[in-house]
Amino acid sequence: DGISTVQVTLSASDLEQLKIKGIGATQAKSFLRMTATSVSDMAFTANDLVPIVDGSARPVDVHIADTTPPTLASFDLDLDLEQVRLTFSEPIQRSTLNMSLYSFHSAQTGGQSITLTGGTVIAPTTVSTTATANLLSADRRNLKLSTTVARNLSTTFISAVASSLQDASGVSLAAIPRTQAKNFIRDVTRPTLTGFDLDSSDGTMNITFSDVVRANTFDPTGFTIQSSSNSNTRVTLTADTKVTSGDGFVVKVQLSNADIFSLRSKAGIARTTTNTFMTIGAHAIDDVYGVDVLAVTNGNGLKATTVIPDNTKPTLLDWDLDLDAGTILLSFSDAVNQTTFNQTKVILKSTATSTTTERISGGATVQSGSGRILTITLTDTQQNSIKANTNLATSKATSFIELEVDTVADFGGNLLAALASKQVRNFTADTTKPTLSFFSLDMDNGRLALTFSETVLVSSLNTTQITIQHVANSLSVAQRHTIQSAGTKSTTNSATVTVDLSTADLNSIKIIDVLAKAQSSTFLSLVASAVSDMSGQTIAGIPSNAAQAATGFTLDTADPTLTNFTLDLNSNPALLSLTFNEPIKATSLTANQFTLQGAKASSAASVTLTGGVRSTTNALIQTIQLTSTDLLAVQALSTVATSNADTFLSVTSTAAQDMFSRNL
Repeated sequence: DGISTVQVTLSASDLEQLKIKGIGATQAKSFLRMTATSVSDMAFTANDLVPIVDGSARPVDVHIADTTPPTLASFDLDLDLEQVRLTFSEPIQRSTLNMSLYSFHSAQTGGQSITLTGGTVIAPTTVSTTATANLLSADRRNLKLSTTVARNLSTTFISAVASSLQDASGVSLAAIPRTQAKNFIRDVTRPTLTGFDLDSSDGTMNITFSDVVRANTFDPTGFTIQSSSNSNTRVTLTADTKVTSGDGFVVKVQLSNADIFSLRSKAGIARTTTNTFMTIGAHAIDDVYGVDVLAVTNGNGLKATTVIPDNTKPTLLDWDLDLDAGTILLSFSDAVNQTTFNQTKVILKSTATSTTTERISGGATVQSGSGRILTITLTDTQQNSIKANTNLATSKATSFIELEVDTVADFGGNLLAALASKQVRNFTADTTKPTLSFFSLDMDNGRLALTFSETVLVSSLNTTQITIQHVANSLSVAQRHTIQSAGTKSTTNSATVTVDLSTADLNSIKIIDVLAKAQSSTFLSLVASAVSDMSGQTIAGIPSNAAQAATGFTLDTADPTLTNFTLDLNSNPALLSLTFNEPIKATSLTANQFTLQGAKASSAASVTLTGGVRSTTNALIQTIQLTSTDLLAVQALSTVATSNADTFLSVTSTAAQDMFSRNL
């Protein structure tokens, strides 16, 4: 009291407000107003101060600037909001805060460190004792992926180099030594799906989340691609789809071939952004703290950001030929649309430029390998045609393929480019023994037709190893016939070979009265070396105790004829020998149907036999021993049978029958 000079110590809050408002920062910004009651003099009756009013504020006489650097009082790290909150010893200019000069550490000394790349300051034009900065995505990723830094309160320290900010007076912050966080808030918010891109050309996806996620928690079965936000046209990914990136906001995914095929083969989905949406289950992926992603249910599907269409033409990578299984396998670079496959555009060639070709047609096609493989099962006819060609597909060296333009298209409508020639990758020779599929016997024309399971080398056929028998299990040699001569074979390598039997073999078959008289009495057996296929595989033998039944049979419909005869009157008894064009059933010979006459004309002198002893064996040649009565009757005629010139024979149609009971 009683002094003219008064010193006032400002409170911390008043000083803070002055600095925040920029009052007193410089001499030019330092003025004073005082009310009348702010001070009074020492008079008996005190006089109030003459007020210093607004508009007449008094400038400062002496100004001492603030030169004390601000210091960090405390900080909080909130990984849930992804922010760092800094509290300083005095007001600072938030606009001067440079978060790239700050680092987080796992310990007071040593340990691991992460230097920030920057940060976005909230309300940057404000002057305050606090500043809050949103962490940049790169820094959020680094902090959340660190196994040592900012895992909890005890592993969260901050430091800064000098001049990372300025106080309200423009004084730079001194370097901040490592300071432990006052508060640490871990990330408890579930990550969300924020976007995805699909590249149909290579089957990759980039899936973006709101938070850093662990790649090793990626479960493809939790992801579904669908045609709209609410759709039943959907493809849920399978376990073979793999993540190809590390932890982060974006997960890169390589779709499995099966998933690519499912997407490409299903109409109206994953073609453009308008029909490409994603839903996910909570189990699809976790953040770095093990928190499940927020599910996106059907009805709320997220639309793709970009969809890159597949504009790449598929190519033939390789092909295999298996002549044992009768298949052609085509392996393409991409899943192809089987409905567009035109197998008549597929041509086998003996060399890269050869005109020795076989155009494929009629086979069944099966798709596999997630749509990248087409397997053609060749028809029997086609297999036999290929095998019959001794210059084509006999080895890898003679196996090439040509694919004409428009052979097949992928699911994007991209047509396969024409392929002039490609040698086979894997060639499998025919190692299966041929079998006799069926046979027929034409007794009218003497032709044996053999049909095998595949093309055979006709020159290898040994007909003398073929036996015709009357039952499947023939024990009697007398009731079967093994072909004795080559006969006349067809000349073309084929699955069907014909043999025109020699007259001797045909007659030998006919002579046996129980053999080959109908389809039910016609069976065939053969030895294993009877014939071989085009690769040298000999036929599977057919034993005589398990002979194969005929599937076709033609009766002998031709009437037998008498080709010549002899009459021996000097033998005892006199003998008439009859030679026919085919075997005659001995029991059918009827003597009284034969007439000896002296000339061709029926008016000539003649003797009709009344009887005689006939042959007992079925044969081409039959005999009748003349009775003594008939012999005397012939001898009594001077114009009959005295020489060849007057020896003629007439017979009726019922005089004899062949082995099929057909009359002369």
